[in-house]
Order: sequence, then C-alpha cells, then structure tokens
Amino acid sequence: MTPAWGRTSGPGFGNRPIRDAAEPFGAELRAMREARRFSQAELARRAGVDHSFISRLESGSRKPSRKMVALLAEALELERALRQRLFVAAGYYPPTETE
Repeated sequence: MTPAWGRTSGPGFGNRPIRDAAEPFGAELRAMREARRFSQAELARRAGVDHSFISRLESGSRKPSRKMVALLAEALELERALRQRLFVAAGYYPPTETE
C-alpha cells in the first residue's frame, strides 16, 4: 500500500498530483496565495509575520516550521485537502483530524 504522501492523485487530494518532496514549498505557497488573490503583505498580516518572511518562503530561501505551515494554512483559509497539500509540500506529514 502506498502511503498518502507518495500518491500522485486520489481521494482527498483532488486531481492535482501531490508535489514531490524535491519540489519547493514556495511554489505551492505562492499558487495558493495567488488563488486567494492575497498579496504577500496580506498573507503576512493574516499570519502575523513580516511580508519579507513570506517572500523568503516563496523564494525557497527559508523553510517553514510545522507550526508556521499551520498558521499559513489558517491564514489562507484552506480546506482540509489543500491544508494537507501544504504540509506535504513543506516536507511534513499532513495533520490528523485532531490537530
């Protein structure tokens, strides 16, 4: 059985493939931010961080902590499947139902 983070598609992840661990978290974050039509400054305000930190995450010069991924997912108001995608893109196991 292939674990969820190794699948390329399937239930809970929509039709888009899960990003390979070698693909940058920043590209996923940028795509989700732009889909919400948030500027870097707006996402930063909602997440309680400086806009330059969002820029560094998107450029790949910084790696987010698990807690920061959760804050960003909340700030982006992501549904469960997209929240899981963001965690996987950052290299973390997706959160459980209780997290």
